[in-house]
Amino acid sequence: MLIGRVGIALRAFSCAAALALSGCGSAAEDSKADRTAIADRLADPADYAGNVTFRIAEAFPIGDSSVPFALYLGLAPETETRLRVNALIDLRELQRALPGLISDTLNPSCGLSLDVTLNDARAAGDTVRGSGTVKAVVYRCKISGTGEEERGARLLTQTVDVDVAVGVGIQGDCIVFSLVDLELAPRGVIGWLANLLGVTERVRTVIRETGRATLSENPVCPDLPEALTLLDLHYSQVDLREIGSGGIGAILSGSVDTGAETLISLLALGQTNGVLPNAGLAPILPTATTAGRRVDFRIDETLAAPNGQVAYGLDLRLATVAPTRIGVKTVLDLRDLQHQLPDLFSDIVLLDTCGSRITLQRLEAEAREKAVIARGRLDVRGFACERTGPSSWERGEPQTSEEVDVRAEMSIRLVEGCAVFSLLDLSRDPPLPFGQVETGSGRIQAARALLLDAVGFMLEGAPLCPEVPPELTMLDPQFERGEPQELDQGGIGVAVEGSIDVSTRTILEFLQLLQHRGALPPRP
Repeated sequence: MLIGRVGIALRAFSCAAALALSGCGSAAEDSKADRTAIADRLADPADYAGNVTFRIAEAFPIGDSSVPFALYLGLAPETETRLRVNALIDLRELQRALPGLISDTLNPSCGLSLDVTLNDARAAGDTVRGSGTVKAVVYRCKISGTGEEERGARLLTQTVDVDVAVGVGIQGDCIVFSLVDLELAPRGVIGWLANLLGVTERVRTVIRETGRATLSENPVCPDLPEALTLLDLHYSQVDLREIGSGGIGAILSGSVDTGAETLISLLALGQTNGVLPNAGLAPILPTATTAGRRVDFRIDETLAAPNGQVAYGLDLRLATVAPTRIGVKTVLDLRDLQHQLPDLFSDIVLLDTCGSRITLQRLEAEAREKAVIARGRLDVRGFACERTGPSSWERGEPQTSEEVDVRAEMSIRLVEGCAVFSLLDLSRDPPLPFGQVETGSGRIQAARALLLDAVGFMLEGAPLCPEVPPELTMLDPQFERGEPQELDQGGIGVAVEGSIDVSTRTILEFLQLLQHRGALPPRP
């Protein structure tokens, strides 16, 4: 329910209003048109202004009926770590329903009975004013003051017109009502007799004491939907607001302290509501060692490859590391790419000149702790090469052919959110000196240099850029460093670390996203 204690509290307010504002008369005919018009005016958006706004509507029971109730809530930045809260509680439906709902008889003592009827209630400046009647009946009381007292004959019946003013205040995060003014006017030619016999004052005492007690014991405490309770709103001020002509509303102002924990809670909410991906069944991130709150995500996507698609996984962990900072840890799972390497890098010509051809026959790779080791086999062939013109050559018969196993260590660096692999070194496997390759133009550098350049060029031109959902990229994570990580036994992964600086802007943008996806109440 939107309002956990509102139903009780508003019934209490109604009861107190009935005591103070009503009776058993029928002076409400002239106000029927006004009550109909009260609900026709829209709430003023300025009363709940914010960068993100919500309309929260529920119905709470009163007796055998239910009455709609609306809370308008706006959030706006106040500082880098605090949101300003502007809220409007629209009580007009309750206001319209009160006269039909309130009818009660009170028996404060053996000698007095009060029939209470509420005729009208409306906003008037900083108070709620109501009018009604109380039909007071005075009885003779037999054996008064004992446990066996008994009501006897009726001595006097008097109708008293009542006008009351109720004010509001804030106590904790609840609205409290208080009786601030009470006016009584006995009707008819015998009204003076009611004053003379003290009946009017007895009515005043009952209304004042019962009304004050009922109001003070039953504050109105707006309970937000569970999704918004994550924000931990605190109200600091409340004022009555007239909506339209006499419509009853209350405006509240307060604040929300925000930070890294707030954003983590909202991210977890988005995950629960299907806006963000789940953590996955077998996450590859290490067990958390921090005491801060965290949320994990698992993203499975594919990258285009020459022979089809390459699947990859991305495990992402966000955890609080400071009041306004979230640490980001990710592991890019490249084991499917690793499995497809022999097919992706098969029979690739690295060098083709008149006098030589070097072909990469196969390539395999594995991770070893914080390093990636690549192993490949090269087909190195030399040919006779004859000049046929000033700038032309003709390849002749093969002269040499050799298969060379090579080994290389690879590094990883981050470039604009992409992982780029580079060859650190290249050697024969097992270690042997590289021979020289003869070409038509004379000796060139060792095949080692050629291979470093050729393979390095291929790697530089094929960065791995994992796709992160826009719901997470909007948080603007800043990645600072990355390094290889071994997954299971030899599986290739890339560990990346960074951070997110949390501000009220970040919080508001994510609230708007959750609202757009239906995880939060809608806009008014």
